[in-house]
Amino acid sequence: MGRLSGRRFLVIRYRKMGDTLMATPIIRSLVEEGAEVFTIGEKPWERIFSTLPGVQGNLNVSSGNPGYWECIKIGWAARKWKCDAALVLRFSNRAALIAKVAGCSSRVGAVRKNKPVLWRLTKNVFGATQSLPHQVDKYYAVADAAAGFELTRRPTLFQSSAEAVELPEKFLTVHLGNGGSNLSWSPERFANLVSRLKETGWAVAVTGDQKERSSHSEAISCADHDLVGATDLDKLASVFAKSSVVIALDGGGCRLATAVGTPIVNLSIGFNWSTSTVMPWMAPGEVVEPSQRCAQCSPGKCTLTGTTCGDSLPVDQVLAAVQRLTA
Repeated sequence: MGRLSGRRFLVIRYRKMGDTLMATPIIRSLVEEGAEVFTIGEKPWERIFSTLPGVQGNLNVSSGNPGYWECIKIGWAARKWKCDAALVLRFSNRAALIAKVAGCSSRVGAVRKNKPVLWRLTKNVFGATQSLPHQVDKYYAVADAAAGFELTRRPTLFQSSAEAVELPEKFLTVHLGNGGSNLSWSPERFANLVSRLKETGWAVAVTGDQKERSSHSEAISCADHDLVGATDLDKLASVFAKSSVVIALDGGGCRLATAVGTPIVNLSIGFNWSTSTVMPWMAPGEVVEPSQRCAQCSPGKCTLTGTTCGDSLPVDQVLAAVQRLTA
């Protein structure tokens, strides 16, 4: 019998694959303590929560920015679970509305002085999260407050049910997608990276959305295994799980590789986060950063207009990180 036996928690985290994956450690910790856990996520990433061991029920909003009426309907549907506490891990007014409509007597989140959100929360732990660099740490601050004690920290997790993709025993994956929230590395550098990896004896698979084909044709043609546009979430996770290392821009690709236990090389261009913010959570990996940042950007805002950061991240730096992780 765990310390949370008999309690029911509603975990609300939608919008973006990476952020959804970073909520999985909290769910694992709650289940480990005997809690019954129910989740509300986003339809494209439904399987992240629904396949997680211990999740009793799952509902999904249609997009990362659901309308108020949709939030009310989702919250009303969640009332059947009779959860006593809600963890509002999507720090927004609409997520807090879902928690309130769901009838949770305890609603914990972390927001700045936003009156519509605060009105719907019973506890705000924003102050406690400000010294915590990693997003998972911030989620745990919310979960600890809701649980009433410090939960045991656990890694992220995604369990793929996809059939195995035919790939060699030893290979690296270069993920060309950037999730749309960060700058991309130049196509020329990705192509150079794939070529240089092959020169050192690695078989290389490339993955990403179909839209990457037009701009990354050279890297794709150079790779040994072209999987661009050929994988859904489960198949991509299966490829990452087999790979010796995944090289990807900071975003959902990195989070997915971490969730299946594969070392990552995180190309941290765009947002000028600290290294501790973008490091893989409780998993092996390295963050490679540019030597310069764009003058028009700040730590919390990438204008998506400059190229200084990407231009000052050389291929040699990425290769050195791969060598350290595979030594």
